[in-house]
Amino acid sequence: MKPWMCLGLAAALGASLGACGKIEPNVGPAVRSGSADFSVYVAMGTSLGAGYSNGGLVESHQRHSYPYLFAQQVGTPFTIPSISDSGLGPLLVLRSYDPLLITRAAVPGVPTNFAQPTASSRTPTPRAPLRRPRMSATSATSSTSAASTVTPHFAGAELAEMVATRRDLHAHPELGFEEVRTSGLVAERLRQLGLEPRTGVGRTGVLARITGGKPGRTVLLRADMDALPILEENDVPYRSQSPGRMHACGHDCHTSILLGIAKQLVAEAKDQKGNVVLCFQPAEELGGPKGGAEAMLQDGVLEWARADAAFGLHVWQDLPLGTVGVTAGPWMAAVDEFTVTFKGKGAHAAMPQASRDPVVALAHAVTALQTLASRNADPLKELVVSVTQLKAGSAFNIIPETAWMNGTIRVFDRELWAAIPRHVERVVRGVAAALDCEAELLYERGNKPTFNDPAMCAFARAAAVSVVGEANVRHDVRTMGGEDFSTFLERIPGVFIAIGSRNEARGLTYDHHHPRFDVDEQCLRIGAEVLLETARRYLAS
Repeated sequence: MKPWMCLGLAAALGASLGACGKIEPNVGPAVRSGSADFSVYVAMGTSLGAGYSNGGLVESHQRHSYPYLFAQQVGTPFTIPSISDSGLGPLLVLRSYDPLLITRAAVPGVPTNFAQPTASSRTPTPRAPLRRPRMSATSATSSTSAASTVTPHFAGAELAEMVATRRDLHAHPELGFEEVRTSGLVAERLRQLGLEPRTGVGRTGVLARITGGKPGRTVLLRADMDALPILEENDVPYRSQSPGRMHACGHDCHTSILLGIAKQLVAEAKDQKGNVVLCFQPAEELGGPKGGAEAMLQDGVLEWARADAAFGLHVWQDLPLGTVGVTAGPWMAAVDEFTVTFKGKGAHAAMPQASRDPVVALAHAVTALQTLASRNADPLKELVVSVTQLKAGSAFNIIPETAWMNGTIRVFDRELWAAIPRHVERVVRGVAAALDCEAELLYERGNKPTFNDPAMCAFARAAAVSVVGEANVRHDVRTMGGEDFSTFLERIPGVFIAIGSRNEARGLTYDHHHPRFDVDEQCLRIGAEVLLETARRYLAS
């Protein structure tokens, strides 16, 4: 079946069934002449032929008060007798039905005017030229995989609300422990839902409990709220209004997603088994002992929550929209920082024999530290040692008294992570001694490895499959980046889920922490549905 035939079949669907009073067609605006896109709308309350229904999709939209179904070719054939018996052949499964997701399949060679295919006994009726639809805030073009996702709880008005919240937060970013406006917005939204939020937890964090109508376990759902000290370069209506501050890691998305989930959970609380604790965390970017997770722990979040499991998510630019990553075991690395100051004796650059040169010690140490990965670590256990800052000297002809360096170490394996500080100290002090210098070492622990409990992954993976399909769930997503949700997962079994947010067709490809970072906002509905379904499956188990 040629791709353009889907247009003709949509027209035929309106003509052949509409003539029998079974369907009232509304062929929505779609493409300009020469474009390769299309869209078709089918009105509510329709029948698709004898013995066939539309799979409950109309009923679903009646429940949410949406007037149309959005039809999209996804490539799986099925037949409707009243159509195929008229000589039109099989239709294609029309899967995406949310009218706000104006997701268009490629249809090369679509003519400006097309005649509906008909049986030989029917005279062709020309149709009007199609026009490209106007795109709203929540109707941005998405990938085909995203279009075929199943997100019944976060479509239409629910998605629009999440997008609006995300854009508001994006325009008003706040750094770690400065999330006063953000936490105020969160607390007010929770109060509007009838909840009683606890504020000021971990300085600017917010907690709330949703108690189910049936006894059961408790799950903690976490979202981070802080932004980064970056000057945004995006030219978008929701660009940061705070120069030098930007939501360049997606925490605005995480907060809006959890607020959307809260609304859904409150609506169904009386039928819910168990309880849900909503955790809006500050200062994730600071990490480790300095970060928001540790601050909330110090304020007793776990004692108050009494959670049996913890789930969170991160929009992920390494994954395309419509893809979800659920990786058992370690999938984000420990983050450590080291600072070394070599002390020697200064001298004139023309008389190095009078010096004890700390710059030479510094240079040797940079190289020697790489042997931690190449000679001290098991080659099957990933280890990254990066020296990122060097400082020494004040003039070209002076050997300085001191030389300074700073860097980071990333590792997954907990045993290796525990041993690394000792190895760093051995190398640094050995190099200093060999070159007649002294060394001062400051080694600081940051985030621990983020470890996904395999048993909890089963719930998240099943949830992801129900939303995006088995083919779009990845089990091998790992990164040397760090995450302070590890502080929770070290104490409570749980999962941290990666939600694909990249859309190359729209140029949304810049990595996290880049001044042009932005996501395809359709990832909000996917993330919300996956996290909600993960919690539901766990509580029901």
